[in-house]
Amino acid sequence: MLPTAAAEAASVRFVHAAPGTGPVEARVASGGAAQTLAEAVGFAEATEYRTVAAGRVELSVVGPDGDERVAATREPLRGDRRYTAVALVQGGEVELRVYPDEPPEGGTAKLRFIQASPELGEAALMAGDEVVAESTAYRDATPYRSVEPGSYDLTATPPGGAPIATEEDVPLRAGTASTAFVMGSAGEQVRFVVVDDAASAPEVAPATGLGGLSGGEGSRWVLIAGAALAAGLLGGGAYRLATVGPARRSAGRGG
Repeated sequence: MLPTAAAEAASVRFVHAAPGTGPVEARVASGGAAQTLAEAVGFAEATEYRTVAAGRVELSVVGPDGDERVAATREPLRGDRRYTAVALVQGGEVELRVYPDEPPEGGTAKLRFIQASPELGEAALMAGDEVVAESTAYRDATPYRSVEPGSYDLTATPPGGAPIATEEDVPLRAGTASTAFVMGSAGEQVRFVVVDDAASAPEVAPATGLGGLSGGEGSRWVLIAGAALAAGLLGGGAYRLATVGPARRSAGRGG
């Protein structure tokens, strides 16, 4: 972890959503110092958040041997903010895209989707019976939406088609923010990968059943190992952080 004052620090994690690409190493360079976010990150896996100096940083992914650079980007990061860097495929090449994460709100659960499946097209994305977005293009993120705490079935449907990916009984707890990725194709099964962005303290146990969507703040991403979410502390709040590991896989079709 890079030494830096809390007020001048940002937090970054990495998600591997580039199908057809083997394991990679994620790196970040900031303030003249460099660090490895994680080694040998496989498809549909993610790192935990790492603290880096705020300002313009270089994020990169290299091959598992640590030599060949696969993709890189330079991004301005604000202090006291969280960001998710995602490896995607564009034009047959791997690219990195950075998405700002939002903090949670007490008493409600926040959810956004990121469409990371290149062959899915402009997908309709649903939580329970509610349409969160009717046509989310590849690489786009929906705004965070506030939902009643509970368990939700997530669905991704391509234009004019049947659902291609589903994830049942996803728990969304009060005081949390989560991101649901749709990823796959290029030989990988299209599935949801649900990641936990942050949680406030104290957390409130979720109600049973499905809640309705309500309007939330708009904003422009560790993994869940099984159905359990890890709990940890970062700064003054409690954050649900997951470590690198296998993703929960949906019952979607192969790509």
